[in-house]
Amino acid sequence: NFGDECLEQVEFLEYLNILFTYNGRFEKCKKRRSELGMNRLFAMLSKTRHLELPLTVQVELFNRMVLPCMLYGCEVWGYGANDIIEKVHLRFCKSILMCKMSTPSCMVYGELGVFPTSVSIKTRMIGYWAKLVKGNETKLAVQMYKCMYRLHTEGEFSSPWLLSIKAILEDCGMVNIWEMQDFPNATWLKKATRLRLQDQFIQR
Repeated sequence: NFGDECLEQVEFLEYLNILFTYNGRFEKCKKRRSELGMNRLFAMLSKTRHLELPLTVQVELFNRMVLPCMLYGCEVWGYGANDIIEKVHLRFCKSILMCKMSTPSCMVYGELGVFPTSVSIKTRMIGYWAKLVKGNETKLAVQMYKCMYRLHTEGEFSSPWLLSIKAILEDCGMVNIWEMQDFPNATWLKKATRLRLQDQFIQR
């Protein structure tokens, strides 16, 4: 209930083209994003094959036409497993290299000089988190974050999204930023995170 009004109970709600489920999970949302990305991928490949475009141009087209569609809203739903999203990316990479799907992914990434979508997802999540930390406190999203963080530190509430942000910063060797909730600016933090994630992937 909200006041005197009885609210309808539903399994999921679509808001701004993002699926929110009753249990707070985003599996359906990720599946929807991957399906939309696959549709765009097939449309793009049919044109690039006909035009016989170089690999570098095809990668750039994917980054500009398919990836933004797939990662829309990942700042919110990006935590957890994102294999279904990465499968679309790998399918594209192996397709333009004319490799079998069984080809080791690390060889494909290395040949094209690209990184997994997880790097972009985590970078965008940190960028959004940074804007909330440094944001105008009159904004509802900033107020909600402050409330969520306070409940988290007091042990009264556990947010998978917040735990994921903490884990990303810790993996990047920036645990002090999480503890202090302070940094120079969002642009600097986003760039530093991307570089460290890329370096870690290359090392692995």
